Amino acid sequence: MLPSSAQSFGRIRRIRRRTLSVVRRCLRDVEEATAKSVQAEAIAALIRNALSFVLLVIFFLGFYYYLSFVLLAFAKTRYFAHLLLTYLTEPVLLIFRGIISYVLNLIMLALIAWLTILVRAMLSLGANSVVSNMLAGLFVIYRRSISIGDHIGDVAQIKLREPI
Repeated sequence: MLPSSAQSFGRIRRIRRRTLSVVRRCLRDVEEATAKSVQAEAIAALIRNALSFVLLVIFFLGFYYYLSFVLLAFAKTRYFAHLLLTYLTEPVLLIFRGIISYVLNLIMLALIAWLTILVRAMLSLGANSVVSNMLAGLFVIYRRSISIGDHIGDVAQIKLREPI
């Protein structure tokens, strides 16, 4: 008995739906893997471009200083050489000093944070015994487990922190 055309179309549709769902799952995995690869390539390209920019800046700074020192060699162009040196050197030194002061401030901030954490740890460990002694004193007072004249030693007085 041959299947009817409606049954065969139904089977074809189910097969198509199943294959589409499998393909979508596979493509999702491929997209995730490719996105990581594309992201890694984009980061590598960014690093390459940043390095190229830094090298280009270093080249132009070297050429600028070379030109300034060549102009210093001649008496008639010394004024321009000093002018060129001060135009670039002062802002660069100002930026460099700012970076150094920022790094020093960052180190000081990290040191203060570390000391704060250390002091907190010391206080919490030290206060632990103080708090436990105070709680023990409160328990002794309110439970009335020790009274004046008991012979644990000679209890003469009960304070908040310890019996005397």
